[in-house]
Amino acid sequence: MRLSKIDDDENRQEKIYLVSENHKEITNPISLSFNIVQQIAIEDKQHIYVDKDLLKYPLIVRKWQNGDYFYPIGMQGKKKLSKYFKDEKFSLLQKENTWLLCNANNEIIWIINHRQDRRLSVKNSSKNILKITSK
Repeated sequence: MRLSKIDDDENRQEKIYLVSENHKEITNPISLSFNIVQQIAIEDKQHIYVDKDLLKYPLIVRKWQNGDYFYPIGMQGKKKLSKYFKDEKFSLLQKENTWLLCNANNEIIWIINHRQDRRLSVKNSSKNILKITSK
């Protein structure tokens, strides 16, 4: 059995990382790349596609906080992250190690490597498609 350190709420809430519009890649706290593409390829948990024109910069990479919610693709309405974690049977350690990608106004774009929010998803009218990849 291996022990892992879990951040307390105060430390977890302070750790935010800003991503400016001109970033093509970040490596801290998690590796993400940002590329403009012409069309959507296969979507999976390591890639999402968003309408770049709907993004509000700087983007924020942070851990989850009590009260966070998102609008999952394929579902009606919003869902609290705490309920999502429970429904997906996340362990306490998994919850504490999950990063979020958010708009400048703190709206969740992506539970990184898990689920995308539908509000910024690509539509037929989207002109600028941004592919975000987790490495």
